[in-house]
Amino acid sequence: MSGAIVVPGPPPPLPVVVVPPAPAMGMAWVPGAWVWRGQWIWWPGRWVYPPHPYAYWAPGRWWHRDGHWFWGQGHWRRR
Repeated sequence: MSGAIVVPGPPPPLPVVVVPPAPAMGMAWVPGAWVWRGQWIWWPGRWVYPPHPYAYWAPGRWWHRDGHWFWGQGHWRRR
């Protein structure tokens, strides 16, 4: 199954994260996500400059279907 990530179980619950203030105007917060590298590893969020002024970050997400776990990659979208 293309795109399937076979892991022993769902990712852990999302941690509670206090988002720090933006280091500069115009930056956008990209939230952290769980990644699978033989074990679950938390990839922390970060402040970044969006690719254009009307962009916003659509976070990635995990979902379960047909016995497999799938990851939908986060990406920039236009408002």
